[in-house]
Amino acid sequence: EGLREAIEMGLSLKFGENGLKLMSAIRNLEDMERLELIKETVKKTSELNEIEKMLISYEKTETS
Repeated sequence: EGLREAIEMGLSLKFGENGLKLMSAIRNLEDMERLELIKETVKKTSELNEIEKMLISYEKTETS
């Protein structure tokens, strides 16, 4: 849960409300490696769509 909170804080600080809209998808992720990758991407990127693309690819792999 601490990892999700860190991601949420990063999204809020960097991207505001638009970033926080991704939290519902992030809360559904169970894979700790993926959550760690998202956290690192939030720290490094200035493009919200990079994180959105990651989430879309994760959703596709989890449903197939």
